[in-house]
Amino acid sequence: MFLLEKSLNVETLVLRISPDLGHILDLVKQGQVETSLKLKLNNLRFVEFRGVVGCLDELEYLKVLLNNAVTLKKMAIIMTTRKWSVLYKKRLSSFNEEVLALPRASSDVTISFS
Repeated sequence: MFLLEKSLNVETLVLRISPDLGHILDLVKQGQVETSLKLKLNNLRFVEFRGVVGCLDELEYLKVLLNNAVTLKKMAIIMTTRKWSVLYKKRLSSFNEEVLALPRASSDVTISFS
């Protein structure tokens, strides 16, 4: 988050969740995502989010990015390659729907899942 605060002119952001962590390190509970991204990312055009597992922390992070990236054109969400249960696959489907329902600062953004 600190890097985004100091790099307001960034055009491409690639995030990778470590397979060892399995989720974003509780940034939402600590309030770091909300407070650190209360800024307009005026030049951010592309976001790639790799290793997504569909947890609430990731959803909150995406929500804040979509709310603040006013020129965003494309967001690619790449799910983890781990093998998961049927229950987990249902959660991913729900996660995808929740992401697509999030409000966006940019009316031009397309979101893809793979």
